[in-house]
Amino acid sequence: MSPLPACGDPPARLGASPWHLSAEALQAARPGRRAWAAAWLLLQEADEAVNLAEFSELVSSSAGDPSSAAAQRAACWLELVGSQLWFRWRQEEITARSLQELRPLRRERRRRQLEAEREQSWQALLRRRQPVDAEALPPEQRNLGYVFQSAALFPHLTVAQNVSFGSPSPDATARWLARLRLTPFAARKPDTLSGGEMQRVALARTLVRGPK
Repeated sequence: MSPLPACGDPPARLGASPWHLSAEALQAARPGRRAWAAAWLLLQEADEAVNLAEFSELVSSSAGDPSSAAAQRAACWLELVGSQLWFRWRQEEITARSLQELRPLRRERRRRQLEAEREQSWQALLRRRQPVDAEALPPEQRNLGYVFQSAALFPHLTVAQNVSFGSPSPDATARWLARLRLTPFAARKPDTLSGGEMQRVALARTLVRGPK
């Protein structure tokens, strides 16, 4: 980013000599989103790698100004080693990632963001000691039960297998079969049951999960 003295150890931070880069200078030199996107398109079309100095010239609005060259390169370096996904930084060379590489990476980052937001929401509720609003939770965390009017049983499974499909344990399956008087039908298929019996099987399959 800037020539170092011939002797001595390199500085431990960007604000030290010989760079003397402040947080304000780095923020001012930070490349914008349009410049970032334009650089990605250029490198995609060229299909080649560039070094940090060349990349800084691509994305910096004041390229060619020696007084700000160190800040521009430092800002680009911080972005490249940060959470950005557009470019790959390897062995001091920068290449643009393809769209095929970017899509799964962006999906994974979005998934992590959602998980972090959910965890923060839970922690905020715990700190306030307020009950959790089920409607604010994602469907898979609401622990609700739903019984279809048509029963919607699996025709290839027996009554016991239908009930145990959502069961956390065999004991829970046996308990709900007994409570709804379905034990004598445990080995039968749904097409041999009456409409009321099928509804009881569907109800047992839902209740066996212990919905709230």
